[in-house]
Amino acid sequence: MTITGSNQGRGVDKILGDVRERLADLPLPRGYSIEYTGDTQEMIESGIFLLKAFGIAAGLILVILVIQFNSVLLPAIIFFSVILSMIGVMWGLLAFQMRFGVIMTGVGVISLAGIVVNNAIVLIDCALQRKAAGLGRTWAWSCWVRFSPRSWAWRSSAACS
Repeated sequence: MTITGSNQGRGVDKILGDVRERLADLPLPRGYSIEYTGDTQEMIESGIFLLKAFGIAAGLILVILVIQFNSVLLPAIIFFSVILSMIGVMWGLLAFQMRFGVIMTGVGVISLAGIVVNNAIVLIDCALQRKAAGLGRTWAWSCWVRFSPRSWAWRSSAACS
């Protein structure tokens, strides 16, 4: 038997939670079972795939960074910035009361992680170049150099809107 319905603006995860709660105490005849398929099954499979893809990508990036920087500390700093960006995503979702959609949000988080890694690599490289040149305040100056174009971009956007 197949049962279908309309979600009326509610998320699949909320509806499934309600259905599981109501059917938890339902006595089933011998040989009968309840399976949750369709969108729920696809959502779980997609989430598992994205988690595996993110893990493989993070592992490969970590190996490449350790080889490139010839250090474990600098890639650890880079990956710490990725963790901070994911915490920011979760805070943003909570602040705007949005659901963590497996596909859209998951792909967005993976894309954000790539941007954060790229920015951290450029920041660390800038600091290492200043240090090699014998210039002082390498980290502070590198942060300012990396932040300055972005601050002008958002200032001009705010002024024009």
